[in-house]
Amino acid sequence: MTSIMHTGPGFELLVSCPYLPQFPLHNLLHGEEKLYMVKASINFDIEYQGEFEILDVQDKGKHGIVIIRQNFYEVGDNNKK
Repeated sequence: MTSIMHTGPGFELLVSCPYLPQFPLHNLLHGEEKLYMVKASINFDIEYQGEFEILDVQDKGKHGIVIIRQNFYEVGDNNKK
């Protein structure tokens, strides 16, 4: 069986974290996602950068929960919020 999964910086952070045990990646389930925007719109002429951070890891016995925060800023913005 072949499967395709999008991987990005958040995923790379998850699999490279030394505090998480090794696990079969095909068992990874994407559960929930929320988006909060500080600005009302995105300007497509501006370059953005992202920061990813693992906030919490919860052991649920057979399963677990990993909470990752992703913050995006305009490149060169020194007033990150």
